Amino acid sequence: MSPDSVAGRPHRDGGSPLPLLHGALADLVGLPTWDARIGVGSFLQVEIGPPAPRAPGDRRNHGTCHLWFYGCGTRRGSAR
Repeated sequence: MSPDSVAGRPHRDGGSPLPLLHGALADLVGLPTWDARIGVGSFLQVEIGPPAPRAPGDRRNHGTCHLWFYGCGTRRGSAR
């Protein structure tokens, strides 16, 4: 796979989406991650950063960033 593509497909403008992704995630580097959980199907959710104030109706705490991965292969078990 080319470094200018994701999953073998070029970005719609012909360039790489990676600089945009790196820029968007750069502020998250070094922040604590917590409450990683497997959702329904192939979803993986992770809270990043300190807990944000809970909004009315929220059932759980969220970090300042709630990162939601889609299409993930996951496996339960102990880390090695």
